Amino acid sequence: IVNIIKAFNGTAAQGTPYDTLGLKSLHRYNVAQVAYNLRVVLQQPLAITRAGMLIDYTSILKGLKLNPSAIKKNIEEMQKYSGIAAWKSLGFYDVNISRGLTHLIKHDTGVFEKISNVGMWGAEKADLMTWAAIWGAAKAEVTKTQHLTPESEGFYEAVTKLFEDVIYKTQVVDSILTKNEFMRDKGTFARLVGSFMSEATTNASMLIDAIDKYHLDMKRGMSKRDAWQKNK
Repeated sequence: IVNIIKAFNGTAAQGTPYDTLGLKSLHRYNVAQVAYNLRVVLQQPLAITRAGMLIDYTSILKGLKLNPSAIKKNIEEMQKYSGIAAWKSLGFYDVNISRGLTHLIKHDTGVFEKISNVGMWGAEKADLMTWAAIWGAAKAEVTKTQHLTPESEGFYEAVTKLFEDVIYKTQVVDSILTKNEFMRDKGTFARLVGSFMSEATTNASMLIDAIDKYHLDMKRGMSKRDAWQKNK
């Protein structure tokens, strides 16, 4: 808890002064692995498969079957109604790659950062479209299960609640409260080991959560077969 408070205040330990060169090198290495990398761009949309933990796949398919104007509308809606979507659009927080608050305020991006940002454009857009598809899937799911329409009162509140539930439980979000203790660590060792482990950490968390719910359902009296059907 103390470390979370320090992270919010910006007073978290940054490692020793001798770490500076190593961390800068790691930052540039991480950027080089993502920028101008077509494989990374193609991998981004696959993250939507994890949303199936909370949204029916028929709704997810509806979210994917959208034309450019519908995708644009979804992006505008999710950034209007969802705080985490607005946060994501700013490029926060600190993943050894993304922009920091200081750069956003000062506009002091150097030549290296500008070149890197161009190379990151594809991955960022693919990620944004994935979130837009999840928003569309959330709308389809709310319409189907809660019998609400965009004209109904409370429709967007319900969509936002489901959307953010999916994001926080199944997608990678780089903010203080969505990263575990190790992934928030500023030291060289933690950053070196934790680089590109956000997806793996999310997958592991979802698996552990499903196993826990499976055993909990059986303790509550559900048969092994029913517990498996519910949590598989």
